[in-house]
Amino acid sequence: MGRGGSASVRLLEAVPGSGTQQYLRLALCSPQRSEAMPGQYCLLSSHNECWPCSYVSLPGASGRFLVATCSVKPVGQAGDLFGYSGPLGNAWPLPLQSARLLAISRAEGLLPLLAVLDEIRCWLPWVQVSLSHAGIPAERLPDACPTWLAALAHDSSSGWLQLQRTLDTFRPDTVYCCAPPQVARQAARLCWQTGIAAQRIWLRTDHLPRPAWGGPPHLEWPVQRYDRVLAALKWVPPGG
Repeated sequence: MGRGGSASVRLLEAVPGSGTQQYLRLALCSPQRSEAMPGQYCLLSSHNECWPCSYVSLPGASGRFLVATCSVKPVGQAGDLFGYSGPLGNAWPLPLQSARLLAISRAEGLLPLLAVLDEIRCWLPWVQVSLSHAGIPAERLPDACPTWLAALAHDSSSGWLQLQRTLDTFRPDTVYCCAPPQVARQAARLCWQTGIAAQRIWLRTDHLPRPAWGGPPHLEWPVQRYDRVLAALKWVPPGG
């Protein structure tokens, strides 16, 4: 995925989430057809500050959408204008050749996953989807997210033994994982050791890189295929 264009957005509402998480309801000042896909991110900027944001919902025809970002102080208040660059980075791939997809989320990782899981449920009904989630409780999720979550078969038990049991019983052929970096790599390694091909394991960290002010955004983030992560770490997957 390439770099999206630059525009302006207006903050309609800011809602505090769990911890330092903030949900921002935004509207494009000049609505246009959006190329954003689940898993990508965008950048908001104002007064020499920059916030990487994960899409929770994508810009529709009205130009309105919801993002999540982390900030220890309020990003702004209703009516504020921000510079907007997006969509940026890699998106979740469409699992067209999959039969069983396991989605793993930890900490704040559920938010960047729910939109793509809802799309798969609606448009790829032959793909069985199971969600292993530990992190944000459903009552703290914004907008339609609790409805999306309720429509999915999901396990809210945490721990590596529980994940191993899910792998043994569900037997996925594709894995999406969104979690803090070290946790995501540990989960991916467990899936890989269970026999899932590294090329069919996709990782997204829920901690987006914050570019230096004025510097280029990270285009190869946030979704990465696990075999490429292994190659960067100089590890070789079995049979690779």
